[in-house]
Amino acid sequence: MEIATIIEESLYAVQWPEDDVHCLDMMAEYFSDAEKLNEYFEQHSGKLNFYTSLSPSVEQAVVFTRRESQNLLDNFRLLAHGIGHKTTQLDEMFLPLHKDDAFSHSRYATDTKAKGSRQIAPWIRLYAVKCDINLYVLTGYAIKLVPKMQDDPDLLKELRKLDSTTTYLRKIQMISQ
Repeated sequence: MEIATIIEESLYAVQWPEDDVHCLDMMAEYFSDAEKLNEYFEQHSGKLNFYTSLSPSVEQAVVFTRRESQNLLDNFRLLAHGIGHKTTQLDEMFLPLHKDDAFSHSRYATDTKAKGSRQIAPWIRLYAVKCDINLYVLTGYAIKLVPKMQDDPDLLKELRKLDSTTTYLRKIQMISQ
């Protein structure tokens, strides 16, 4: 595992050994690829109404996903260029991954997600480990069309990435908690 700097002293991204680039670049590439997204949503078309009453078509889901992923990437670019205003603060972009009733979870305070807006593509997820105030390490991304992460093999993989990254960051003392 390698850690790439996205925004010095604020945002980093994991590059997994099996990948050529870090996970933020992979997300940007994947979510901009209409062909890959179309294939994904064709396979999971029956789940498209989980997060929205819109029940979008496969084509609409592709458009929504591309648009929303671009919004997330634009927010990170604003931060990287020092154009920080209230809506682009990292602690406001990332939300706790686990619900309050999971307070005893060993990674309750460190597992986070940034997600698409409720109106456009609420299924987009970008996962990160929170190391400190406004300090995050991105671990991966996914499309979440199920109630629980445990209900999808791709999302289980993202949970394992969070776990191994947290272990590594504790080992190198990057997590203050």
